[in-house]
Amino acid sequence: MNYFHITAEAPLGPTEFSQVPDRIKPYYNSNGLGTEFNGPVYLVPTDPERGFIPIKPQTPLGIYTDIYSESLSSEQIKTLENIGWAPEKMGWTKTVEPWKNTTYKELLAMCQIFSQTSPACEEIRQYSQDDMVRNLAVLSTLIDAAGLPITTKKTSPWYQKYISYGMEHGLLTDDFVHKKWYTRGELLELAGKIQKFKDTL
Repeated sequence: MNYFHITAEAPLGPTEFSQVPDRIKPYYNSNGLGTEFNGPVYLVPTDPERGFIPIKPQTPLGIYTDIYSESLSSEQIKTLENIGWAPEKMGWTKTVEPWKNTTYKELLAMCQIFSQTSPACEEIRQYSQDDMVRNLAVLSTLIDAAGLPITTKKTSPWYQKYISYGMEHGLLTDDFVHKKWYTRGELLELAGKIQKFKDTL
């Protein structure tokens, strides 16, 4: 993605370093230019026939300064806004910082948007609110708070029923099973998917 405010020219790969921007003019030992090096370095296509493509700037989503219309969470944010979600309810401003890890305080705020009375939300209060929260806790908390109908009562390990349910209904975010901590962007994406699925029931 292009997060700058100008159109960028991106080389089509494979690529290599060059002294000039429009053709290959290699540096000697470009893998170790040394600390005294002060010249320009360009990334150009190894095959000159490949050329370059323009990458246009990302379009900010509504009032947000760092959530973009092209991002994975943009559609889910619109879904969450329909049920009353706003960044202020998470303690955020228009700068969401979606790459930051989610805390229990933020998960609690999202949980209460789904339900003010769910035991899942009360359970979160026992943890230090500034601690980072694991992906499995986010998944199980939001599924329970949304009241989604999981018919499996108990599994070993305990979280398997949530992963199986999430996989069955397309709720999991990318690479979910290999993650440990969960980012704000992933929290928004997961919550939006859960709400969108709930709306179909």
